[in-house]
Amino acid sequence: MLGIVIPTMNRSEFVIRQLNYYAEVGSPFTVYVGDSSNQEHIDKMLLAIENLKGKLKVVYKLYPNVSGPMCLKNLIGIVEENYAAFSGDDDFLVPRFLSKGVDFLEKNPEYRTVQGKGISFELTNVGPYGKQMAVTPYYLKNAEEETPSQRLQAFLANYWVPLFSVHRTSEFLEDHANLEKLTDIAFTEIMANCCTIISGKSKLLDDLYVVRQCHPQRHLLAKHQKWIESEQWQPSYEVFLETLQDALVKAENISPEDALSTIKESFDLYLHKNEAKERQNLNQKKSSVKSYLKEYFPGLKTGYLRVKSFFPQESSAISLDSLKSKSSPYNPDFMPLYKTITQG
Repeated sequence: MLGIVIPTMNRSEFVIRQLNYYAEVGSPFTVYVGDSSNQEHIDKMLLAIENLKGKLKVVYKLYPNVSGPMCLKNLIGIVEENYAAFSGDDDFLVPRFLSKGVDFLEKNPEYRTVQGKGISFELTNVGPYGKQMAVTPYYLKNAEEETPSQRLQAFLANYWVPLFSVHRTSEFLEDHANLEKLTDIAFTEIMANCCTIISGKSKLLDDLYVVRQCHPQRHLLAKHQKWIESEQWQPSYEVFLETLQDALVKAENISPEDALSTIKESFDLYLHKNEAKERQNLNQKKSSVKSYLKEYFPGLKTGYLRVKSFFPQESSAISLDSLKSKSSPYNPDFMPLYKTITQG
């Protein structure tokens, strides 16, 4: 029914954590792991997969010297199931939602993707496991404007990541067209996401879907100014324009000139908002008492969470206290994840 695709490089401990979680909750979905790691991590992965035989179906492929985005595209290309969902190697997808997402797309052909609520968490220590965590929302959204142009404009004005959605496998692969032509890795995400939004609507359902970890070992993209000044930016931008222009003309039956104008205007807004957000975050970091306390007194966050737990929380809120409460609609899906992370 669905394949979970996970590209990875030298982070076997995170992938193994995710595989153990899927096995523990009895996930019926095939997991496709594309590994560009060194031999030490490959050996760990092979042993873990061997230990999970009979509990979880894993398709394991080696992709030496292959970038993460190209590894993802290669994995999508070998998925045998009709539906696919991407997970970062340090993230989790909720299997119950995956079944619900497939059912939604089966019944709603005008929708390209479907996703649920997201969570980001941070441990007080480095690595995949820890006893104390802080939780914040990770925002996925709707894209239900009627025309592809309207969806693209709204999407780039308020960017989010439909890469973390349930896709039809054939469409997911289509949305990665021309990926191999890009030399700037930052464009690989946004180009695929824009193709997804142009080609169909996207629905947000009120269920827990993806849980993402924030940690120092994450692969981060370049800052805004450094990005647009890089040698790879302009040639990749041209590929981005050409790819989206073809997609928009096909989806909306408008002229290439009108399509290009819409894309440029929408992307300019994205760039301006991205730059403004980065500047705001920098100013806050410089002046924020909260940032100072976090840096020099890291134990305060844990203490705050413990004190906060004595006060009532809304059942639908995205916080650690509410998620651990049985009154939360997200609790049944969250607790197996919490157990995996804190008792690993």
